[in-house]
Amino acid sequence: MHSEFSFLDGYCRLEELIEGAKARDIKALALTDHFNMSGTVPFYKLARTQNIKPVLGAEINLGPPEYFHLVLLAKNNQGYIHLMELLTHALMRGGNEHHVKWEELRTKSPGLIALSGCRRGEIPSLLMQGKKEQAQTRARAYRNLFGQRNFYLEIAPSFSSLLKKRVVQLSRDTGLPLVGTNNVHYLHPEEEKEHSQFLVLQKISRGKYPPHDGGQYLLGAAEMEKSFQNYPEALINAEEIAERCNVTLDLNDLHLPSLDLPEGITPETALEKLVCSYHRSSSKDYNERLQRELEIIKRTGFAGYFLIVHDIVSFCLRHNIPVNARGSAVGSYVGYLLGMGTVDPVAHNLYFERFLNPERSSSPDIDLDISHTGRKKVLEYLYDKYGEGKIAHIGAFSTFAGRAAVHDAAKALGLDEQEASYYSSLVRSSYFPLEQSMELAAHSNAVSQDDPRINEVLSLAGSLLGRTRHLTQHSSGVVLASEGLTNYTALQYSRDGEVITQLDMHGVEALGLLKIDLLGSRFQSAIQLTQSEVKDGRNLEVRAHSLPANDRKTYKNLGRGHSMGVFQLESTGTRILMGRMKPRDLKDLIAATSLYRPGPLKSGMAENYLQRRKRGEQGPPPHPALGEVLKDSLGTIIWQEQVMATARVLAGYSLGQADILRRAMSKKKPVEMAAERKEFVRESKKRGVDEAQAEEIFDLLSHFSSYCFNKAHAAAYAQLIYQTAYLKTYFPLEYMVALFNSHWGDRGRISKYLLECRRMNIEVLGTDINRSSSFFSLEGKSLRLGLAAVHNIGVRGVQAILEEREKRRFASFDDFLQRIQSRKALSISAIESLIRCGAFSEFGHCYDLLWKLPGSVKLYRTGNSRGRSPLVMDGKGWGWGEEWEKISLQRQLRWEYENLGYFISGNPLDLVAAFNPGKQVSTNLIFSEPEVKSFRLAGLVTLIRVRRNEKGSPVYLVEMEDREGNVEFYASPSQGWNAQVGDLIEVEIFCPSRENSYQLFLKKLLRKKSLRTVLGIT
Repeated sequence: MHSEFSFLDGYCRLEELIEGAKARDIKALALTDHFNMSGTVPFYKLARTQNIKPVLGAEINLGPPEYFHLVLLAKNNQGYIHLMELLTHALMRGGNEHHVKWEELRTKSPGLIALSGCRRGEIPSLLMQGKKEQAQTRARAYRNLFGQRNFYLEIAPSFSSLLKKRVVQLSRDTGLPLVGTNNVHYLHPEEEKEHSQFLVLQKISRGKYPPHDGGQYLLGAAEMEKSFQNYPEALINAEEIAERCNVTLDLNDLHLPSLDLPEGITPETALEKLVCSYHRSSSKDYNERLQRELEIIKRTGFAGYFLIVHDIVSFCLRHNIPVNARGSAVGSYVGYLLGMGTVDPVAHNLYFERFLNPERSSSPDIDLDISHTGRKKVLEYLYDKYGEGKIAHIGAFSTFAGRAAVHDAAKALGLDEQEASYYSSLVRSSYFPLEQSMELAAHSNAVSQDDPRINEVLSLAGSLLGRTRHLTQHSSGVVLASEGLTNYTALQYSRDGEVITQLDMHGVEALGLLKIDLLGSRFQSAIQLTQSEVKDGRNLEVRAHSLPANDRKTYKNLGRGHSMGVFQLESTGTRILMGRMKPRDLKDLIAATSLYRPGPLKSGMAENYLQRRKRGEQGPPPHPALGEVLKDSLGTIIWQEQVMATARVLAGYSLGQADILRRAMSKKKPVEMAAERKEFVRESKKRGVDEAQAEEIFDLLSHFSSYCFNKAHAAAYAQLIYQTAYLKTYFPLEYMVALFNSHWGDRGRISKYLLECRRMNIEVLGTDINRSSSFFSLEGKSLRLGLAAVHNIGVRGVQAILEEREKRRFASFDDFLQRIQSRKALSISAIESLIRCGAFSEFGHCYDLLWKLPGSVKLYRTGNSRGRSPLVMDGKGWGWGEEWEKISLQRQLRWEYENLGYFISGNPLDLVAAFNPGKQVSTNLIFSEPEVKSFRLAGLVTLIRVRRNEKGSPVYLVEMEDREGNVEFYASPSQGWNAQVGDLIEVEIFCPSRENSYQLFLKKLLRKKSLRTVLGIT
C-alpha cells in the first residue's frame, strides 16, 4: 500500500483507505510507503478500530551502483526498529539518491521479511531483461541474507503476463515462495487519471517522472482470489505473512528521558522535595492545592516531565533568557512554583485538571514561550544534555493549499511557469472554495470566464487540496526520548538541515514520547533586549517577572489605545477594545484577551461584559449558587474553567469529570451530549436543582462552551501584555529599539513601529557610516537605523564596514572606498544604496558622491589610485548650482522606499496637496476618541486580505498607514473599492455601532494615487 505519505506518489488518504478495505472485506493491509514511515502510527490505530490487521513496512531503494526497489515488512518489534534505523541512516547520509546499502541490510535483516518488489525491483528488472541466471543468483543471495521463508518473490495483478510467467518459473527453479500482492497507489479505478497527473508533480518537484503501471487500485478479497486463481499458493503465502507480522506499538506508556537522580530517589520524591522548597504559603487553600496536584502527578506518572521542564526553565533563568508557560499548563500551582509562569493559579481560579486530568488518559502539554534569540541556546543545551539521537525537532506535514494547488495543477496539465503563476495569482484567499476565490478577480477582468482551461485546472486543483505534499519541520515542537529515537520513529533532515521525526506531533504523542513546544517569541526577545539596553545604558536591573503590579500609567496608555508594539494588542479591534474598556488591572487584561475573539464578539458576549463593567453591576447568575463562580466575569460565562466550576457546584462533578463534560460540549457530538445531559440533570436534581432549570443551565453551558476561552492561557497572555506595555511606558527608547531589532526583517512591522516612534516623539535617525551599527541602536535620546537595513549590502558587507570602523573611523568618502574595496566586500550598487540613504552625508553631497563613485571604485580596484582619487573634490562640491544643494523630499523618500522599503525622512502624503493634513484626522483619534463614529483618513495601503462578511460574501480587509499610525477597515467592490497595495488613498470610514462592533468599514473612497507615481518611479 502506498498512502499519501509516499509523497507525490501515493494518492490514498489513510481514512479512505481503511474504510475502502473494510468495505472490500480485506482482513489485513501492509503499509509500504516509499522510504517513509510517517503513516505507521495513524495507520496502525485506524486499522485496529476496523478489525483490520496492520502490517508495517516500507519500500526502500537498494544500491548502489544501480538502485532497485525492495519491500521490507516488520515481523516483530525488532524488525520494526531495524527498519526505522535503515531509513534513518539512508536519509541522513546525504546525497540526492537516498538508498540502503547491501552491507547495512545484512546487519539489520533480523526481524524483517523482504518481498522482491514491483517491476523496479532488482529481480523483476533482471527477469524483464531476460537475465534468468543472474535473477536466480540474486534471488538466492536475498534468501541467504534474510533467511529461509523470509524472502518472497512478489507477483501482482498489475504485472504483465510475461513478467508473471518469469517470476513463477523463477520460484520453481529456486524453491523461493511466491506472494500475491496488490500494489496500491490509489483507491478507485476511476482515479487513475488523477494519479497520473499527480505523478507529474513529482517530476516537477524532483526532476524525474516515476514509471508506473496501470490498475494500481485497491482490489477486494474476491477480486484478489480471482486475480490469483492460477497461483493459489501466492495468496496462501500472503495470509501466512500477515499472520507472522505482529508488531505491537505501545500506545499506553510514557517514555520519558532518564533523569540524573541520586540512587534510591524516585522522580516523584525529587519533585515533591523541589516544589516544597519553593512553597512558602501557610494558607490551607494553597497547601491543599499543592498536595492534590502532587498526588495527581504521581498517579499519572508525569513527575519526570515536570522535572525536565523545570530544568529547561532553570537554564533559561540562569542565562537571562525570558521564558513563560502558555496554555493550560499555567493552571498548575506546581508549575508556578517551578518558575514556569508568573500567574498565581490559585489566586486566579485556574484549574489544574484543565491541564492534567486524572480521569482521562492523555499526555499533558507544556508550551514554553522563549525569546527567539535565546531558543537556539536552549536547544543546544538539550542536545548536549540528552545526547545525539535522543532529541529531534518534530515533523509536520505540508499539504496542498489554494494557491499551491492551482499552480501545481496548471503545471501538471502542461501549462508553462508564467501561465501557472498567473492562474495561482487569481486565488485571492484560502478562505473560499477555489471557484469562488478566483471569481473575486472577475470584477477587474483579471480572468476571462471563456478560458476553457480554467475548469480543468480547478478540477485537478480541487482534488489536490488537503493532500500531503511533503514532510517539513514543526514550528516549535521538540521531542525527547529515554532511548534512541529510532526505537520509535525514523529520522531525517529538514530542508534547513535540522533533524526531524518522520512522525508528526500526533504520532509522537501517541507513542508516549515527551513533546515540548519551545516557541520562539519575538516579544520575549524584545523584553530580553530591553533589559539588556536598560542595564547597559542606565545601570538598572529590570526583571520582567518582578515588575510593579497594576501600574496606573501603564494601564492609562493602554486605555488610550497606545498599544502598537504591545503583545497581542496591535490590531485595530484590540486597540478599540482597550479604548472602551480602560483596563485597570491584570483581571481586565485576562478578560480582554478572552473576549476579543470571533465567537464572543459576534454573540454579544463581549458587549454584555463591557456594559456591565461600565455600569459597575454584576449580572444575575443562572443559579444563585453560581454567583461566586461568575464573579470575575460579571455574571457572563467567559472561560472554560467556569463551565467546569458550574458542573462541580451544581452537579457535584469532580474537576476531572467536569473537564470531560467541557470537552464533550466543545465537540458537540450528539450521542455524547445526550449522555452528558442525562448525567448532569440527574446529579443536579440530587442537589436540589429544579429539573427544568438544570436543563436550561446545561443548554446555556453548551452554548457558551463554543465561545469560552482557556483562562489559564488568557492569564499567560495578559501577563506578557502587561510586561511589554510597562516596558514601553517607562523605557520607551530601550523598548522601541529592542522591538525593532527583535522584529528585524519584517518590513511591515518596522514601518508600523517607525510611525509609533513618530507618535511618541522619538526621533529615528537614518544610516550613518560612522555611527550606525548592524541593526537599530540608541544614540542619545534618538534611535539610529542600522546598516543591515539597506538593500544590497548583505551580512558580509556590514561585517566588513564594522570591522574597518573598529580600527578607526572613516575620515572621508575616499578613505571608506579605499579600505572597503581592498576587502572586496561591497558592490557598487551596495555603495550607491548607502549614499542614497544618507550614510555619507558628512562627507559631501549625495549627487557629488554618486558622480564620482564609478571612477573611484575602478581606480581602487585596479590599484592605480596611489592613495587618492583624481576625482577628489575641493570641498566646495562640483558646482551643481543651488538647485542641487538640497535633495527634494520626493527624491529622498523615493530613495528610502527603493533602498529601505520604508520611510525615515517624511511621509509620501506630504507630497500631494490633495492629502492636506488639515482635511483628515489621525488614525490615533479612532482609539483615543471612542465616541467618534465616522472618520476621514488619508494614508498608504500596505496590505489587502480577503475575508468573508457575516453573510458569507467576500470582502477586503484593508490595512492603511497614515503619518502617525495604522488602521484596518473592511471594503467591498460594491462600494467602489478598487485601490491596490501601494496606493495613497483618502477615505471615509465608520463604525456602524460602537456599542456592538470593533470593526471599521469603508463609507467612501474619495481619491487614490499610486505611490510609485507620487515618488516619481517610472
